[in-house]
Amino acid sequence: MVEKTSEGAAAMVSALYGPSVRAAIVSNDLEVLKATLAAAEAQNRQQGDIRAALAMARAALAGLKRG
Repeated sequence: MVEKTSEGAAAMVSALYGPSVRAAIVSNDLEVLKATLAAAEAQNRQQGDIRAALAMARAALAGLKRG
């Protein structure tokens, strides 16, 4: 789901990719890492593979650029 706001792309559904996972790793806290991993896996099951979503977004962008 995408919400349109004055922040534009920043209003996308919250995702646990990248910074959240890296922060959990750097925390060196077993419980934080386990909880983050569980949440990320649950999100991936619900929303699907981010790579597939990126491929669809790139195709949509190319279509919009073509007019």
